[in-house]
Amino acid sequence: MKKLNFLYSIWAVFNDKDQRQLENIKKKVNKALKGPYFPIHMTISAGFLGTEKELIAKMKSNLNKLDRFYIEIDNYGYKNAFFQSLYIKVKKYNELISQKKIIDNIFDCQTSFFSPHISLYYGHKNNSIKKKII
Repeated sequence: MKKLNFLYSIWAVFNDKDQRQLENIKKKVNKALKGPYFPIHMTISAGFLGTEKELIAKMKSNLNKLDRFYIEIDNYGYKNAFFQSLYIKVKKYNELISQKKIIDNIFDCQTSFFSPHISLYYGHKNNSIKKKII
């Protein structure tokens, strides 16, 4: 039997108060657009191969390199992309980019594109509908 390889991601999560606020916004959006369920998060880095056990061990051995960081919201946005269909834009700033670089180095990730955002809806809807929801 062939072993399946999974791709893993590193997500930023929010304090309890912010998490509840974001979930409430996401629920309103999904009620209108009927999207799939997903936990509220901000993807920092993605596409890691390996076993869950190996990746967790890498992360644990490097936790001392990472710091808590704050994000600043920019605006709402939408695209014709399933996983970035309707979202909250997050401002790119030095501290956030620095934390991403550390994580990318830990997992040997060579991504150069970074568009920080908090997804509110996954799916394909007309942009005029998404604009109306915003």
